[in-house]
Amino acid sequence: MTYSTHMELDHFLYIGFFLTMMGFNLPPFGLPIPVWGVALIALAIVIALLYIAAGFYHLEMKAWWAALVLVIVGSVASYFMFLFMDPVSAYQQMHVPETQIEVMKRTGMLEMFKSMSNISWLMMTPYFGYLWFVRRYFTQKD
Repeated sequence: MTYSTHMELDHFLYIGFFLTMMGFNLPPFGLPIPVWGVALIALAIVIALLYIAAGFYHLEMKAWWAALVLVIVGSVASYFMFLFMDPVSAYQQMHVPETQIEVMKRTGMLEMFKSMSNISWLMMTPYFGYLWFVRRYFTQKD
């Protein structure tokens, strides 16, 4: 297993773990989806991540394409989530204590929530570059 493959395997497994630990409270695309719907989406993402991790281990081109699609969909989802979602209700859904939300209001942190939509794209740019860089190591299986 190459260092790059090991890094990708760890990365995708960490994302799956992070999704399950969030308690399914972040609605995709900023849409009001019931908890069971978000749980099903999270389950689908975890299954996709497991497929991608196994494919990255074997350097399969299909896994690379799946990772690229998942990163693009995730980037678009986070962009719209930060753009349209009310930050106070989001933090309340994540069971953040009211005192902490009040501190965020006083410090102006909640006003920066809308700018996070643009920052989410900026944060994904190195990952797109990394995916493009490791693409040369993947092979097309017949």
